[in-house]
Amino acid sequence: MSGLSPSNNVAAEPITLAQARLHLKLDTSGSPPSHPDDTLVTALIIASRESAEKYTGLAIANQTYTLTLDRFPDAEINLQISKVNSITSSSYVDTNGATQTFSSTKYTLDNVTKPSVINLNYNEKWPDTRLQPNAVTITFSTWIS
Repeated sequence: MSGLSPSNNVAAEPITLAQARLHLKLDTSGSPPSHPDDTLVTALIIASRESAEKYTGLAIANQTYTLTLDRFPDAEINLQISKVNSITSSSYVDTNGATQTFSSTKYTLDNVTKPSVINLNYNEKWPDTRLQPNAVTITFSTWIS
């Protein structure tokens, strides 16, 4: 079983509250400007981005994700989303139960393929893992072009 989890630490949504207010023709008052529906509009901006990312498989905001796998695959690792900028870390639980780092010199990120994938470098192989859920953890970041 595998799972992709966003960190929910988006630095900035692709649509600002001010842009959404303008589009919705919401009148603001006070200093700083505010509207009674600001909380709702902000929640809808976030929900819309998350829904669009899930539907398209594209990252729409800069964010960190964690992908867990029960074992390394036979071929490349499908990161399940496009526009991956970099792999932050790659670790696994070895057959003895110890957490190990899988060196970045052994693989290459292909962020042209959609979705992005990790390929092994020439003459490298994925290490054996302990037979347990979530034995492999890959953390990576996405970017907006």
